[in-house]
Amino acid sequence: MIGAESGVSLIPTSNNLPIVNDEASLNIWSNWGGIWRDVFILDQQNEIYAVYNLTQNNLAPGNGLCANGTSTNQIDCEAAGSIWTENKQYLKQLFITAATQ
Repeated sequence: MIGAESGVSLIPTSNNLPIVNDEASLNIWSNWGGIWRDVFILDQQNEIYAVYNLTQNNLAPGNGLCANGTSTNQIDCEAAGSIWTENKQYLKQLFITAATQ
């Protein structure tokens, strides 16, 4: 997002995932309908595969999703017989799946 690119320089140059740094002439963020802290994941055809918001989906340890959608608490999720996935692992899997699409 224009005006929020200060952290881009912190991304390691050894990273093999491309990132887009928006500019006024392209206005990508606005055209895609992005909101603060959205991560747009593209497939091999550069089509949007998923949008993952880092405010709604905290990547800190212990924060995650319940596969059956009934709980965002790991203990309750597993007690209900569903699978718990930490947000960090879920986001990683989105990138992997998008790369194979």
